[in-house]
Amino acid sequence: MRTSPYPLSITGNGQPPVQRAARFLLPLVGWSVEGDLPDVPQFVLVVAPHTSNWDVPVGLLCAYALGLLFPWPYGVMVKAPVFRWPLVGPLMRWLGGIPIDRGAPNNVVDQMADAFQQHERLMLAITPEGTRKKTAYWKSGFYHIALKARVPIVLAYLDYARRVGGLGPTIWPSGDADADLAARALFFTIADAAKPMIPLAERWEAGVNAAIASRGVPWHATRLGARAEYHFMPTRPRDGMEQWRHADSELERFLHLWAMNRGILMTPFHNMALMSPATTEADVDRHTEVFEAAVEALFG
Repeated sequence: MRTSPYPLSITGNGQPPVQRAARFLLPLVGWSVEGDLPDVPQFVLVVAPHTSNWDVPVGLLCAYALGLLFPWPYGVMVKAPVFRWPLVGPLMRWLGGIPIDRGAPNNVVDQMADAFQQHERLMLAITPEGTRKKTAYWKSGFYHIALKARVPIVLAYLDYARRVGGLGPTIWPSGDADADLAARALFFTIADAAKPMIPLAERWEAGVNAAIASRGVPWHATRLGARAEYHFMPTRPRDGMEQWRHADSELERFLHLWAMNRGILMTPFHNMALMSPATTEADVDRHTEVFEAAVEALFG
């Protein structure tokens, strides 16, 4: 790695107690987190949308709760003159500010590529809209930085409707910007479509578990996002092997046929229901009614 004549100011790693504190505080303010940390040493973190002054405190709280700020030093781009201001400059350095010298012979993309060359581990956070106003288009600088630095792009989001902060897929830029950015657009389109689907899955899970509890049946319903299913065991399975040991193919076929004969089509493997943008509360309640009747027929 080579040394830049303009030193970067990037914070060090956080501490696990901070993550525990963030996880304690999130439910108190009505927020939660979802998604998995990327398994890469360097990446550009694209955070969207950025339309509120609350994005920074809420985003930091979610990031600490996810553990996002511990494995990597992180940086955000800040105009270089800001670092000369008393008090503000040290604060920017503590927050992970990377000074951008717009008068330098190399452009911003080159400067950020240099930052990745100087650090074996680095997360560069960017808000692609370039403004807090809602916009239909993103500036493409983040893409060109990732392409020049040969690092992936990780998509992150703050969903104020669900009050959820999370991480999406990791995208390696191929050089075909149209195709790569289309993948980004598809992710956020799907995320928007999923917003009404997740409460429906929660309703499905609650209805099934209520029917199970009312008959004292040793089964359990569980949910992940907009997918929900029931298991022939009293608690959530810890892994696929535990679920397989409690499988009952004859019982599964009975429940599928029972539901199908009453207008409910389950996913043709496991006992799974997948919500869709077309699913309604009436559909979910109809399934609960049919499932409860099946449990009554089996256990009385």
